[in-house]
Amino acid sequence: GLFGLSGNVVASFLSGTSMAIFCGLAAARHRIYSNQGWDFTRQGHRGAPAIRIVAGSSAHGAVIKAVALLGFGLDHIEWVTCDEQGRLILDDLPTLDSSTIVLLQAGNVNTGSFDPIDQVCRRANEAGSWVHIDGAFGLWAGATSQLKSLTKGMEKAQSWSVDGHKTLNTPYDNGILLCADQEALVDGEVQPMPLLSCSSAVHVLTPHPQRCCVDGSRRLVLVVEVAQVMRLPVVFDMSYPLALLLFPAHAHELRRCR
Repeated sequence: GLFGLSGNVVASFLSGTSMAIFCGLAAARHRIYSNQGWDFTRQGHRGAPAIRIVAGSSAHGAVIKAVALLGFGLDHIEWVTCDEQGRLILDDLPTLDSSTIVLLQAGNVNTGSFDPIDQVCRRANEAGSWVHIDGAFGLWAGATSQLKSLTKGMEKAQSWSVDGHKTLNTPYDNGILLCADQEALVDGEVQPMPLLSCSSAVHVLTPHPQRCCVDGSRRLVLVVEVAQVMRLPVVFDMSYPLALLLFPAHAHELRRCR
């Protein structure tokens, strides 16, 4: 696959990255509660064990919105200091545990910088935490040869959100949730139904909250499959030098994001 993810990863197609983040965190919530013997679908929040949310202080507003809508409570977010480029500072990361959801960013919307994905994911995996990577446009760097180092370790996460209308220039209403825990995604969203099969190893599910996205998702799958045949990574590799050419005054900042 484009991102080098394992064959057990499933995909849901939604209206955008905001809903993809929402569904990814819903899956995380289901898995963490399930591991503690709590049936969230039936028992809800009342009396439920606490779930910790850890995020960089420059997290996108869509992430904060998802946290609020899912009932985690904004006051309970454990904010981690970020540097001047918006990257989470690894030394300030709190001790993680199996009740923690860690929110990382692949491509800061203002600077293009990436959190230290590999190091954070390693710590999270050791602690049994769930990692969600918000990569609306930046996750596609994982499909390139020049910028792939930015997403190093992304395969260690449990869910990823990305969309098609930025880097792929597809029409709007094309968000993608990738999830390594199909059971949590299915049960956490009350039984999505199979939609279509991909030629790649990634299995496709339609998200329960937005089954109206079927037509858009079919178009997006077609775009990705055609782009793979047309050597999509080559197209991505062209983007970076073109950015340097078009914005020479910002070349230093662009290189610092790498």
